Formats: sequence, C-alpha cells, structure tokens
Amino acid sequence: NNSAEIDLTHPVNAIWKETKEMFSKFYEWYNDHNLYHYLGFLFATEKNKDELIRELINLNIDKELFESVVKVKIGNAIKITSKDKETGFVKKLNQIEYNEDNPSIIKILLLFNVFSLIEHKKESARFPFNLFKKERITSIEHIHPQNPPSLDTDEDRARIWLNNHKSSLNSFKTKLENKTEIIDAAIKKIDNLLRKYDKETFKNIFSEIIEIYAEISDFRENELHTLYNLALVDKDTNSQFNNSFFDIKRELLKENKLGRYMPICTQRAFSKFYSNRPNDMIFWNDDDRTAYFNAIEKVYLSFTNLIISSNGN
Repeated sequence: NNSAEIDLTHPVNAIWKETKEMFSKFYEWYNDHNLYHYLGFLFATEKNKDELIRELINLNIDKELFESVVKVKIGNAIKITSKDKETGFVKKLNQIEYNEDNPSIIKILLLFNVFSLIEHKKESARFPFNLFKKERITSIEHIHPQNPPSLDTDEDRARIWLNNHKSSLNSFKTKLENKTEIIDAAIKKIDNLLRKYDKETFKNIFSEIIEIYAEISDFRENELHTLYNLALVDKDTNSQFNNSFFDIKRELLKENKLGRYMPICTQRAFSKFYSNRPNDMIFWNDDDRTAYFNAIEKVYLSFTNLIISSNGN
C-alpha cells in the first residue's frame, strides 16, 4: 500500500515543484527593476503571450545573459519593417508616419516611456502596464496640432476650442508684435463666431488659426505626422486635447482633470525637458522637435543595434 501511495503522490510532487520554480521565476522577474520593464514591454506588445512565457521559462541561462536575450527580443519587436511606397526601401525612424505606421509608432513610443523609467533609477517609479491596458494609452497625440480631414463641429466643443484659442492668441501678441494685425483679425473672427455660431465658419476659422500657428512656430509640414511631433496619451485625453495649440494642451495636461496616467515622456515633451533652449512655452519649435526626436532615436538604436551584434555573434 505504501509503495502505491508513493507512486500516486510522485507526479503531484513533481507538478508542485515545477509550480514553485515557475512562481519563483515570475517573482524574480517582477522584483527586478530592469526585467519588470523589459518583460512588461514584451507582454504588452506580444500577441501570443503563452508562447512567449514558455520560451522565456525554457531559457536556462544566467540572469545577465537572460536580460541580453530579452533586449534583443525587444529590438526585434520595435524594428521597422514597413517600406517607403516610392523607393521600396525599409523606412527609417524619421520616415514612419501617423496612420500608415501606427502599430510601430505606438511600440516605439511605449518603449521610449518604459526605458525612461528604467533610467529613472527609482525603484518606486515603475511603468503601470495595467493602466496602459485599462486606460487604453495607445492614442497617438500630435504635439503641434494637425488640421484633421474631418473636424468635430459640435457647438459645445467648438466654443471651448474658440475660447481657449482666443486666450492663446492674446498671449502671443505681447511676444510677436510683427504679427499683431493677423492675430487681431483672427480674434475678431472668433468673437463674431462666439456671438453667432456656424459650423462652416468654424471649419474655416479653425484652418486659418492652425495656419497662423504653423507660420509663427516655423513648423515644417513634412514633420507633422512623424516622431518629431507624436506622443502617447489615453483615448479620452486625446479627445479632450481637441486639436488645441501646444500651450493649451500643456495646461490641460497639468490640470489632468480626467485623472489619467500620463506617460513620463509625454509629460516631458510638453514641459520641454528634452529641449536645449526651453525658453518659450507657447510653441513646439524646431529645436524642441529635433531634441525630442533625437532622444527617441537614441533609445530605438540602443535596442535595434543589439540585433546586428547578436546576429554577428
């Protein structure tokens, strides 16, 4: 009888041992600041999570090598594969565009945020992958506003936009004396529209004001939909930003009335953390855009270059 009992419990003990070993591995990954972020990124972006878990668990290698393998995986996950329609060559980082390459843009911006928290070196500063999923922080926000093909002309939303941009234009006047006439004319049109709202007139004024803003901030049209000008937010914040100017979005971000998690690099972009001369908080200017893109590129290359070296070995 005793021998029969031993035989019966043997497989149970083996499963229990395996379960404890697996838990121990997960616990170690979760409590390691770097691995928490690297693996969190992979699980947030990988469709086949079961296969990924199996593959990682079966890697019987030391911690340092394990981290290297994981980083190469991240490099492969973010590597751009889409091709330029005109040349047929794989796009470079500065060529991927909003709408055409959204999955790539979201992955790259997510890694940018995740890696920034790894470098933060504060164990308490961890990227909340649960909120990334729950609050759907996968909306791509234009830092400098776009002129969208279809504009929301709902009167309440339009009035908020008009009032905000009237204040913004008034604040420009003190800094841009050579543009006073253009700005005054735009403010007059806003006042007339606020008195008597009309959807078509709003569309025209919207385009006109976006153009004034682009001209004042010396914005290059070919950078509008690229990583020089894109950041991650949640879907509701994206809707609240409502194609507003940089300075208005900045204030809305600070207020955060919706109480959403705001990715660290989005916060930093709007506070001009990356800029070499962050002296003007009204526009997203050329210096701001270049410094921001360079910071993204540095992170992108630090992972994609690992693919080349791992293949070389």
